[in-house]
Amino acid sequence: MAGMSLTIAAHQYKSALHAAALALWPQDSDEFGVFWGQAGPSVPDQWVEFHGSDNATEPATMGSNRTAEETLNLETHWFVQRWGDAKYTGPEAESYLFARLGQLEQYVRVTNTTLAGLVDGFTVRQCRLATYATDDAAMTRNNSAGRMAAAIAIFEAKVRLTITT
Repeated sequence: MAGMSLTIAAHQYKSALHAAALALWPQDSDEFGVFWGQAGPSVPDQWVEFHGSDNATEPATMGSNRTAEETLNLETHWFVQRWGDAKYTGPEAESYLFARLGQLEQYVRVTNTTLAGLVDGFTVRQCRLATYATDDAAMTRNNSAGRMAAAIAIFEAKVRLTITT
């Protein structure tokens, strides 16, 4: 990670988490969509979007490398649509949403905690699901009623930044 800057770290973090989702849910089928930013007009009935990031930086050492500790946060949006009787489709949609969110959460917390190997030369000290909030809504498409489960989840990573001299 020699020479990594704040802006590069944020972009590489988003790239690594997006790559992790693509590894979990290959896009050769329409079962679960993975999108960089807002999804387009043609999406499957369930998908995740990788949106913006923010950071907080603290100085680490005062040596010649001028290292810093950075906390990166990445916002993801999750959507699952189910059609039919709302009594059944609401719980089904939310259950599916939590299963997919749980897969990514477990991947970053247990399986690949440093996100190593996803973006060349980029790793983090740790990664975790920091927070999430859910919602649901009634929907209509082609005169069919259904329910949508939605969530916004924030994934947090800790990174050590260094500058080569």
